[in-house]
Amino acid sequence: MRTTKRHVSWIFILTSSLLAFAALLSRAPIGAADNGKREDGQGKFAGWTAEWWQWVLELPVPGNPLFDETGENAYNSQPNPKAFYLVGVINESGSATRHITIPSGTPLFGPLINIENDNIFYDPPVSVPQLRADAAALLETALYELTIDGDSRNEFVSRIKSPTFDYILPVEDNIYQFFGVDVAGRIKPAVSDGYWFYIPSLAPGEHTIKIGGQIGADPENPDFIVDITYHVYVTP
Repeated sequence: MRTTKRHVSWIFILTSSLLAFAALLSRAPIGAADNGKREDGQGKFAGWTAEWWQWVLELPVPGNPLFDETGENAYNSQPNPKAFYLVGVINESGSATRHITIPSGTPLFGPLINIENDNIFYDPPVSVPQLRADAAALLETALYELTIDGDSRNEFVSRIKSPTFDYILPVEDNIYQFFGVDVAGRIKPAVSDGYWFYIPSLAPGEHTIKIGGQIGADPENPDFIVDITYHVYVTP
């Protein structure tokens, strides 16, 4: 029997009591721009998506930015000198309000809706093409919205598939153990698919970035929901 790992991705299945915000979202367009070859995860930012997943999966839960609702842990072990990575949140509401400060000239990169898939929950293991197909299937009902200072900026969003990658889960306090799954060490192969944003460097001063996304056949009762607000101060 095969199961999926939807419940362990940072886009978690939430209860029907969550307040849907579909009116604020725009449906992910069919044929949205890809960065490179969708089948094998090549392209300008494809490697960044794999690096993003390695970053959040390899950090222990204490200090992991996915579990931080204020922005205090946003700076921990940032892996890319060419951009500052933003994240979703792991909590019951799918929402957080964070405050961060970044240097002038720093681009921002992160997911609106993203799925990571590997063989942890498959028995027997499946091929990389099957991992990719299952991840892609979860995105068929995706909605998303990126706003900056109140304006919709979905032109900064692209559908991106990662190259095949692996990652190393900490022996203690890893994300899977947080959900009661006893696994650690190197996990391979892994793939990712999703809608990601790349925001060029913002002008010095204060900015508000809102990251919204959901998955589910019923927009009024989504399976996954993300509603993150970043208050970003860009230093002169």
